[in-house]
Amino acid sequence: MSKINSYFNSSVKPFGKPIGQSFGQPFGQPFGKSFATRWRLTALVFAVAMGVVGVSQATPSARALSAPSARALSAPSAQRPEATDWRAVRDFRRSQWRDRWDQTQNPAAVSGRTALDSAQATEAVSVMAELEKLQATIFTDEQVVEIFKNVRDLRFLEDSQRPDAKRRSTWLFPDDGCFARAALMIHNAFAGSVVVVQKIFSFGNLQVKTPNTPSGTVTWWYHVAPVLRTEKAAFVLDPAMDPIAPLTAEEWLLRQGDDQLPLRLAICHATTYEPFSNCEQGSSVSNEMAENDQSYLLTSEWSRLVDLGRNPEMELGDFPPWLAPLP
Repeated sequence: MSKINSYFNSSVKPFGKPIGQSFGQPFGQPFGKSFATRWRLTALVFAVAMGVVGVSQATPSARALSAPSARALSAPSAQRPEATDWRAVRDFRRSQWRDRWDQTQNPAAVSGRTALDSAQATEAVSVMAELEKLQATIFTDEQVVEIFKNVRDLRFLEDSQRPDAKRRSTWLFPDDGCFARAALMIHNAFAGSVVVVQKIFSFGNLQVKTPNTPSGTVTWWYHVAPVLRTEKAAFVLDPAMDPIAPLTAEEWLLRQGDDQLPLRLAICHATTYEPFSNCEQGSSVSNEMAENDQSYLLTSEWSRLVDLGRNPEMELGDFPPWLAPLP
């Protein structure tokens, strides 16, 4: 990792503020009791509203949107109940987060165009043209692969239930937490360097095949990951979607696609944390907050592997599925 940082620090000048200076400022205040109460009321209203599409969709939708894993995160949950249109979830989350803005009074979160506001239909956006316009650092293919492997394999998270071993980001729990995984990838790869990289957001009825859920698929209303530019292509770092290699932006979008409703995408600042963060200027989310979001999902990842009949001690330890077969 030090070789990469040394190269970037010495050879590339950034457009705007270096990434290493963008982390470290806290984002608002912790959730309060009044917010939690209003959140539950909003969830109830959402459940009633969903009744227009039938009880079979309303009940699981409300239950999923009220899941504990969605309540304790410092960003809107990316989860989307399979039977629910992404726009219904978007509106619910927007209402929920407006409540939080009222409490935190964080102008950075509500001023300017957000990632969601900036999103356009995929056919209207050239990812490479956007990266060129933003003066994104040009990497070699070899550098992209090396960065991908380094951030994928890095064990840095404290697990309060298993303090004897550090954990990787929650690649094997794709259900939620993409916002924290993306932020930590950029921090772990580039903190202190002067590279210019961006994040790519997708919005829609996203559905991705995965071996890491009981159903074999995961559904989101948005997803986010770092995107790097080379001379010929844009590559997305997303080990939760593909732990073997970086994906081209086109392949990354294709894997999430819904033929019935085209996706929307936005290319945003490296520190844009979630859909309601400022797209052009980023947000002041601290690395500690992103780590807290990831740490909260560590138990979910462990439990998921148990539910799938797999060995979490092995797969989350020295034998992740992408490195070596289990002994």
